[in-house]
Amino acid sequence: MTTEGRLVLTPNMTRVPIGLMAIGLVAAVIGLFINSERVWLNLLVDGFYVLSLGVSGMTGTYDPENQLGFVLLGADFVMRLDPVFLRAEYLVRRTEMSLGDDPASRFRYGPGEDGEFDDFFVKEGWYAELEVPIGRVDLVGRWDGLRRRGNVARQSPLRSDSILFRSTAAFAYRLHGALRLKLSAEIYDFSDFDDELALHLGIAGPF
Repeated sequence: MTTEGRLVLTPNMTRVPIGLMAIGLVAAVIGLFINSERVWLNLLVDGFYVLSLGVSGMTGTYDPENQLGFVLLGADFVMRLDPVFLRAEYLVRRTEMSLGDDPASRFRYGPGEDGEFDDFFVKEGWYAELEVPIGRVDLVGRWDGLRRRGNVARQSPLRSDSILFRSTAAFAYRLHGALRLKLSAEIYDFSDFDDELALHLGIAGPF
């Protein structure tokens, strides 16, 4: 089950009724905790969706004994300023893990200030993307991030707080119909490894 809020503007309306949007967002959050699924708020102007806000959540266990739990929360955002699109999304997950009988021999990092090993780790991921069509060319700029906080296995090269950033610049040239020539450059910024540069060139089309 999902919950939706919709706000419709006509061309004669010049300002967004912020109060109505706030009411819709509150209702969406309430619906999220009731249904534990995605809820969203859409802004409709002259027949086109120009703004979409969504939130989602999930919780449960992932091991056969149903002892180790996780909580997953997310939010997404899409704005259309014809013909430009701006998209963004954020996810966070807290996952419990088994410490075993001797965590000091299993994990790379020792206990915290309280003398106890944390029995969970947290992962976060996000991106923001701008798409600008200009004639037969689509220009895309994107920024991604991934972060992990928590203990790791003794042999792991990761820190207790690791992060990765990726910056992408790309363009796609429409050759014919849905057939496109694509070129992109990606810069990877690692906290634990050497940085990387990746270049991609290809032709893409429907199957």
